Amino acid sequence: MASSSTGSDVNNLKAPSSLTSLKPYYQLLVDDKGETSMVQRHFQNVETKDYAAAPQLVKQLDPNFAKPTNIVFTQLAGENPWHYCPAPQIVICVAGGWYVKTSDGKTTRLLPGDVLYQDNTKEHPSAQKDTRKGMHFSGSLGDEPCDQVIIQLELTGGARPKVSSKDLPGPL
Repeated sequence: MASSSTGSDVNNLKAPSSLTSLKPYYQLLVDDKGETSMVQRHFQNVETKDYAAAPQLVKQLDPNFAKPTNIVFTQLAGENPWHYCPAPQIVICVAGGWYVKTSDGKTTRLLPGDVLYQDNTKEHPSAQKDTRKGMHFSGSLGDEPCDQVIIQLELTGGARPKVSSKDLPGPL
């Protein structure tokens, strides 16, 4: 529940010293053989700005990387068998929890506040029709559904999906 304070001059607010970095995000990678895996990355080019009234850490989506095309509010309940993502996208878990299984055999749990970037669409260069190459398996944790906000993207310029590498900097 949101709260408000009174008696404070918002024009004189300063950034608290606790502003150090944004929470890391997850990225689903696809290698040149179509195997998927998950890594945790740190947001790049984060700035302290007067975004609203008070200074905040801000990461803006680079227009040379992608532009948002759709925002979807969804609820995942149960399992979602091996699949590609419908578009390059940023998924934010807002309630409940979910997991992503990758073809390297690992499972990553995502909880409220966790962010995932994925571009493993069926158009990915390592995706192969009638195989699991480039796919992932996901589902909600336990019996509770997972509420998500999904920001679908159109990748621009040189950001189009290519073979991912854990050694390259993250896209966000």
